[in-house]
Amino acid sequence: MDKKQDFTQGVIWKQLLLYFFPILIGTFFQQLYNTVDTIIVGQAVGTEALAAVGSTGNLTNLIVYLFVGLSTGATVVIAQYYGARDDKRVSRGVHTSFALAIISGIIMMLFGLLFSKQCLSLIGVPLEILDAATLYMKVYFLSMIPGTIYNIGSAILRAVGDSKTPFYYLIVCSIVN
Repeated sequence: MDKKQDFTQGVIWKQLLLYFFPILIGTFFQQLYNTVDTIIVGQAVGTEALAAVGSTGNLTNLIVYLFVGLSTGATVVIAQYYGARDDKRVSRGVHTSFALAIISGIIMMLFGLLFSKQCLSLIGVPLEILDAATLYMKVYFLSMIPGTIYNIGSAILRAVGDSKTPFYYLIVCSIVN
């Protein structure tokens, strides 16, 4: 069974809904990640740790939105090539996107490991929770490469009409988390 949707055939609004709902529900599961982390930290570690994790929200959102933006750009380019049935450019776009994901993941990981404390200080994290917030951010930055690869991989699949596979991966990752 081919998981890719052909938007040029059939009823367009049905095709769009079938494509859209996995993305919409996937957004819920991405939010669930942060909610579960907050609940676990708050109950298992304590209020100071909860405050530390909560204080990193602006910085983590900035990182997530940066990679969502990069992956959206990849989606547009690859979808255009895919729609034009230009397999050579699709392949080049996919490989370039993965290279960009890996390189930017490495750069962000290193930046975060080296400058988490300074970034958190700049956004006004209180001194009494700065060390705990820095530790959380360093752990977060260690996940940059898998995170960028997931975002680019999801974008590529969506570019060729498959919004369900990234959704299924996200569900499994949310459960594992």
